[in-house]
Amino acid sequence: MAATTGLDPLVLAKLLTPDTAWAGLDAPFLSVNTRILQQFRQIFSAWANLTRRFSTALDTDRLETCAPPIIYALHPFTDINTIRIRFGIDRAKRPQLQLGIAPAVILAAVQGELYLDGRISASLKRLSRALTDLKRDFCDGRQLDFSFDDNGSDPGLRFDRARGSKEPLIPDLYLLAEIAKWQNAGRSFDLYQGPPFLERKKQLFWRGSTTGAFIHSFEEFCDNHRVKACLHTAQKLPLHADCKITNIVQTPEEVRGPASFFQGKQNSFPQDRSSGFCPVSNVLGFTGQCISLGYQPAVSSRYVDFSRRP
Repeated sequence: MAATTGLDPLVLAKLLTPDTAWAGLDAPFLSVNTRILQQFRQIFSAWANLTRRFSTALDTDRLETCAPPIIYALHPFTDINTIRIRFGIDRAKRPQLQLGIAPAVILAAVQGELYLDGRISASLKRLSRALTDLKRDFCDGRQLDFSFDDNGSDPGLRFDRARGSKEPLIPDLYLLAEIAKWQNAGRSFDLYQGPPFLERKKQLFWRGSTTGAFIHSFEEFCDNHRVKACLHTAQKLPLHADCKITNIVQTPEEVRGPASFFQGKQNSFPQDRSSGFCPVSNVLGFTGQCISLGYQPAVSSRYVDFSRRP
């Protein structure tokens, strides 16, 4: 790096590390721009933290012959959850995933808002098996862009897209997770063999968050199609419906308080300990609700899916 930047190696060393041993180095550039140095160190620290997080998500220990991933560049993506993955090689000629991210991701990490890259990490974790296979087969520098935002504006492979868009779709996180379970179970659907349908609890079940468009007021919250569905089923099927909001998100704090009574006590799909799957006979699904696709491998488990369009 010193050769490419033209900086003296000692100057560059102090620029990149807060080591006090360099405090006596006589360099006007360093003594005048202490604040700039701190900003550089924050950026490089955030860069390193993100690299570790993405490396964990990609499960890089699975193949010792492959190099750990790196963040090789910043790209002017519009959305924070857009990422470019290049299938390259490191200096030792080992296959390596090289990630290009939006500057906003680094800024969020500098400000301690690591939760903002959570969607990227979760997506990479679900895609890690497929990316590992591609990494072994293609290491010639070809690249793929992924847009992990809901209705993201950047082009690329995506889990969701706006109506009328022709951007290519890939299976969502929940379906990828189910596929991984199926693969780990020896590609057997025995994993999803729950109780016989007639022995299941005669109940309509749903859990979900208030994701989607931002909710600005309590009136908008009550008009949310998921909230309305919970209210409607509770009114029409008080003894046979268990449909609740589990997490109130994408809304101001002043709305979350009055809306909190909508939240359910269970946070996930009901599990039958003996069968490992759902003991209910009916599940409510929503068009556009990502987790609904995660239920699809379990269709062989013989429950009825009532899909409701918003």
